[in-house]
Amino acid sequence: MHALAWLLAAPDLLDRHASVWQSKIAQLADVNVVTPTSAQLLALAPSLQQAMQAEPQTRIGRYAEKLLAFYFQQQGVLHAQGLQVRVAAASEEVEAGDAAKGVQTLGEFDFLLQPTGKPSAGLWHWEFATKFYLYAPSLLPRAASDYFIGPNLADSLGAKMHKILQKQLALGQYAQLPYAIVRAQALIKGWMFYPFQDAADGADSAAISLAESASGLAPDHCRGFWCSQAQLPRLMQCLQLEHLTNLARLRWLAPALVASGSPQVQDLAQAQEYLVQYFQQQTMPVLWALLRFDDGHWCEAARVFVVPDDWLSRAQQANIPQMPPAFQLNKE
Repeated sequence: MHALAWLLAAPDLLDRHASVWQSKIAQLADVNVVTPTSAQLLALAPSLQQAMQAEPQTRIGRYAEKLLAFYFQQQGVLHAQGLQVRVAAASEEVEAGDAAKGVQTLGEFDFLLQPTGKPSAGLWHWEFATKFYLYAPSLLPRAASDYFIGPNLADSLGAKMHKILQKQLALGQYAQLPYAIVRAQALIKGWMFYPFQDAADGADSAAISLAESASGLAPDHCRGFWCSQAQLPRLMQCLQLEHLTNLARLRWLAPALVASGSPQVQDLAQAQEYLVQYFQQQTMPVLWALLRFDDGHWCEAARVFVVPDDWLSRAQQANIPQMPPAFQLNKE
């Protein structure tokens, strides 16, 4: 329930008014989805648990999508989720949702919503993504949104949003549906992670603010740090925090809340020992929640991606997808 509550209440990652997004950014308030109270969430817990266990997810994006689909269904606004769009290779006829041989899958609708409760009034196509990007300003010159890169160096904010806006939101042009799609937008949640700096630097803060604005990020988006393993002790010292917990991928959404006495809580020495062994075999950064004890629980006070010491140099050499130049020019 903690993750669902975060999805419903957390600020959006992108600024819907930024011109780069072409008025294609959705907000939950658009479909009158309200944040439930703690009591309402508690009442939904058994049915949510049953729904999630029926289709277990290991990918964070699918997990978040399943959570949101559950709540849309509870609110009576979900028409369909994960409906595939396929084109017949021979006849070029397009079908939505029918499994058939000799067809090419163009994609799938994350959500088809019926905000009024009546599909005959028109459907809304929403693409949904939860993204976690690290800001790396020392990369070679590129579009502002492409300085925000995935921890595994496989994508960037600019490339991802180009795909969503230009390809995924266009699926409605090809699908044969009984009801018209009257709106196509993207709902984007997630976190951005900024490089830890040992001392406050107004110039760097100003540069980050400019990058956020140029990238179309929402001013109040969720933020964390990233640092190398060698920098972690200094980061924790600056934040005056002494404990942390390793966040498995399905715990990336909401701020961590850990019970008192849980073995998941580690001190810096334990975390460093884990990281030394981990980075001997893996290159994927590790997400940690830095904890503060409050009201009988360990609560997340900050979060940080700890990267291998050579991560930035590998990022500078990697062929990370970027927003196409033609798309950039069209938005200026």
